[in-house]
Amino acid sequence: MALSLLLGDKEIINLCSKITVSGSIKQCARTLKVEIVNNLYDTAIVTSPELYQIIQFYDDGDLIFYGSIFTITHSTGSNVKTITCFDMGYFLKNNYGTYNLKMLLQSQLLSVFALNTAYRFTT
Repeated sequence: MALSLLLGDKEIINLCSKITVSGSIKQCARTLKVEIVNNLYDTAIVTSPELYQIIQFYDDGDLIFYGSIFTITHSTGSNVKTITCFDMGYFLKNNYGTYNLKMLLQSQLLSVFALNTAYRFTT
C-alpha cells in the first residue's frame, strides 16, 4: 500500500504523523486532517502550508481526497502543525446561484448558465 500526500506539487507523506479522512464518497463535503512534523532546525524538511492551498491524498495511485486547506494550527510547545482541509464539495454546498431569466429558449438558458460556471454544454 503506497500512500502519497501532495501539498501543491510537493510530496509530504514522510512528514506526516497522522492522517485522518472523514466522511464517505456519498457525502457532499469530506474533511482531511493532517499532522505535519515541523523541524525549524532542518531546512530540508520545513514545509509551510498556506490557506486554500490544494492538497491531494492518494492510495496506490487512486485519488482519495482532493481539496484545499482551511485551517492551520500550530501549538507553541510542539513541533507539529495540524491542517484541516475540505474537499471541493464544500464549495458546492456553500455556494448558491440564482437566475431570473425570462423569454429565453432552452439553448440560450444553457449558454447563460455555462458562461457563469465551469460547465460546458452542447446544444
